[in-house]
Amino acid sequence: ALVSCLPSTFYSGSCCFLLAANLSHPVGPACLLINPLHIMSPASGVLWASPLTTCSRRVIAACVEAGADFSFVPIHLPKVEHKLPAFLVLNPYGKVPAWRDASGFDLFESRAIMQHVCDGTALVPSSPKERALMNQWLWVDQCSFKPAFDPIFYQKVLKKAPLNEEQCAASKVELEATLSCGIELRGDP
Repeated sequence: ALVSCLPSTFYSGSCCFLLAANLSHPVGPACLLINPLHIMSPASGVLWASPLTTCSRRVIAACVEAGADFSFVPIHLPKVEHKLPAFLVLNPYGKVPAWRDASGFDLFESRAIMQHVCDGTALVPSSPKERALMNQWLWVDQCSFKPAFDPIFYQKVLKKAPLNEEQCAASKVELEATLSCGIELRGDP
């Protein structure tokens, strides 16, 4: 049911974003940024995250796609590890993910971490206009896509409850409108 209510692919510039709706996969649904001009990321560090959250999943996907050299520290949310003093040093808001690079630079907020680990790779466009479009889509994700997707993810993955088909239909309309908007603006088929 989840797969049928979500679009599976959309394109932005030379990059392809995939919504992986394989709920049996250990990382589960995630938005992956794939670029055929992939080069290795200079980023290296430690990622504190929980595969239960979409924010963590997007950063894990970005680290893998960018070729970042990183260690993964799982944060157990039901044990409230994200509220422990040691973790609050990394993220004062007590949310996952958090990143510390090899030089000791700390960063939180998933999209900021994604941009940091992808900087210097072909995943981040070199021209200012293309970077602006990339940032536009990061904001579309934050403000339009994620709010429509989260209720479905919460219900199906975290609660493991049957989908509310009315809510799913409303989310599908919002998701399709959000994704088709960018495609039409660029004149893609």
